[in-house]
Amino acid sequence: RHVIKAFCDNDGRRFKSIKVRFATNVFPGETLVTRMWKESDTRVLFETRVKERDEVVIKNAAVEFYTEIPKPAAKAKSAAAPASGDAQKAAAAVDEGVVLADVFAGVAAHIKKHPQLVDQTKTSFQFHFHAPDQDFFINLKDAPGSAGPGKLDAADVTLEVDTAHGETIFGGDMAAVQKLYFGGQLKIGGNVMASNKLAALASMDKQLVEVARKQRVAAGGGGGGGGAASDTAAASGGAAQSQEVTLADMFTAVAAEIAAKPELVDKAKTAFQFQFQNPTCSYFIDLKNAPGGAGAGEVASPDVTIALDTKHLATLFGGDMAAVQKLFFGGELKISGNVMASNKLSVLQGMDKQRVEDARKARLAGGATSAASSAAKAAPRKAKAGEAVAALGQRLATQSGGGVVQLRVKDPDGAWSIDLGANPPSVSEGVRDDAGAVVTVGDSDLAALVSGQASMRALHQKGALVIDGDIKLARTLEQAK
Repeated sequence: RHVIKAFCDNDGRRFKSIKVRFATNVFPGETLVTRMWKESDTRVLFETRVKERDEVVIKNAAVEFYTEIPKPAAKAKSAAAPASGDAQKAAAAVDEGVVLADVFAGVAAHIKKHPQLVDQTKTSFQFHFHAPDQDFFINLKDAPGSAGPGKLDAADVTLEVDTAHGETIFGGDMAAVQKLYFGGQLKIGGNVMASNKLAALASMDKQLVEVARKQRVAAGGGGGGGGAASDTAAASGGAAQSQEVTLADMFTAVAAEIAAKPELVDKAKTAFQFQFQNPTCSYFIDLKNAPGGAGAGEVASPDVTIALDTKHLATLFGGDMAAVQKLFFGGELKISGNVMASNKLSVLQGMDKQRVEDARKARLAGGATSAASSAAKAAPRKAKAGEAVAALGQRLATQSGGGVVQLRVKDPDGAWSIDLGANPPSVSEGVRDDAGAVVTVGDSDLAALVSGQASMRALHQKGALVIDGDIKLARTLEQAK
């Protein structure tokens, strides 16, 4: 994007290809600086550094441009859907050409001839086509391998593209596919890097597609691509829709993982709030308060809040950090609160995917309320602030001099004032108008501060503690022993 902005007036249509070498990791919140050198009118060399570390993260990189904006290719007849009242005649004309059903039938025949592709690839692909909407899959993960219309459960890679670009996807021209991807016309979810494994099909005999087309036409497949086959795919897709993994299934599985491994709470010590769109809903993962939990709803005082579209759920929990970073830097994943602590979600990378499948089956079977829903409805946790303030008052008994510190506690709400000017210092519940410092902190964070498990500095840095007024006076609370 930096190169296109600098040399193409932000017009991505001139983009042809990019070659890069990734030198090291980039973490959320870091600033990227790109240095560029124009080699010719169609080629620019560049490197990218992290400003904070002054470290090269992309090197030996080059972007190539078209000399002029390519003209869009005419849409193949096979991709066109009949839009007039003469649907029968239009469908008959479309059926003579190659349609997606023919392509995937050819892929299925190729896999059957070369079963070793499954061991070589070990990846499953889900294709979502638009205009018209239809779903196809290629399973090179589970022996003996397969391909056809419909949806897979938990595909490794998901590709979303218009039907008109189907020929480009399987045409063998990697530069053309990259152009679709960087132009936003091809969207890849899940394990983005694994999408390159589709190259295993590059050697497929195109005659297999032609054979599939002839067989369909000879069989009188009046809607082989745009009609009946599409209707069949849509019907199976509609039936399969209820079979898919849902948000509830995913968080039920996470809740089961936490219940089986309570040590995750001690490792992460972080609470996560997820705000999903399309549809709008909220889920949480509490790896801060023992025994931990996950489910629908909101957690009190989350350390990290993550907002994204529900369609990116598989990417978020897919274990591919590069794909998650791509969402973050592309603005499709928004993180607030303690941004660096979002990396602690990695403790769930080892979760057995079978837990998700078990949750899905339990939901379809109409079983008992999921663990996620139960966790969401759990009784509220007992407030810790009262005991923490009492312990703090005992420590401050030996302090002398100073002013009034007002404690404002959240989740659940409460207020205490500590008068360090009294002899001995006094602690009372309520609000004082003459406070010299006001400390706003969450209930569990206050308990951690008083017990020595957290410091004021650490809590302040992640936004969990706010001081208004005399900072030196407020720090007296931490200095008391």
